[in-house]
Amino acid sequence: MYTYLEVSELDRTVCINIKRADRLNGLGLTMGKELHHYLSDFKIRTDVYLKRQDLPSTPRCLFLTATRTNSSWIAGGDLKELSELNGIEVHDYISVWSEICALLRKINVPTIAIIDGGCLGGGAELALSCDLRIMTEDSYFSFKQVQIGLSLGYGTTDLITRILGEARARSILLLGKTISAKEALALGLLETIATQDSLEADKRALITHILNLSPYGIAAQKKNFEISESESESLTFLANWGNSDHRKFLNAFTSKS
Repeated sequence: MYTYLEVSELDRTVCINIKRADRLNGLGLTMGKELHHYLSDFKIRTDVYLKRQDLPSTPRCLFLTATRTNSSWIAGGDLKELSELNGIEVHDYISVWSEICALLRKINVPTIAIIDGGCLGGGAELALSCDLRIMTEDSYFSFKQVQIGLSLGYGTTDLITRILGEARARSILLLGKTISAKEALALGLLETIATQDSLEADKRALITHILNLSPYGIAAQKKNFEISESESESLTFLANWGNSDHRKFLNAFTSKS
């Protein structure tokens, strides 16, 4: 179905794996269109949680992975492909990857990047657009855009600034720094650092934890992160009050009183 994506679904968990070994998983226009198509449909599937519905077929979390090639997880944009795009295609490329990063933030279940190897440029923007990140010990983030005359392009400068604080974000992005897994953990960018041997167990533990939470609560809280100044967090709270998970908790609490 897809050229550069492998999609699997098991136990209400979806995994999207990027696989483009010949280009070090470089982000191109075709790959972007494939990923955007899948994530757009995926968001529609998970919108049911905001309607206080939980269908057995609805996923509860989404993992984004990439097949490691040499030392790379995602080596940024595919420079060879990008060098051949015309002006209209470059605009389409930037638009589709910006929308992908936005979708990862708006999807109503936790999105988790499993980073195994170098996470460069646009790959770092993609990973940081996920809610959570697990990184292997020898992996790293690299923001080298300024070295090649570019800047961040997927609408994530504000996101990274909010995560890190403006002073630290300016230092990293303006100086084109590389951040090791250990440094990333200290900065709060990672949920955990995994070894190659523990990676699968760490992933399973996170899935188990998520499945024990209320999907309605998670969906409402994700919406809160995206609320604009003209909207109200209290309205989201009110709309979610009395869902089945909340009623279960209230009934259990009342029975103990």
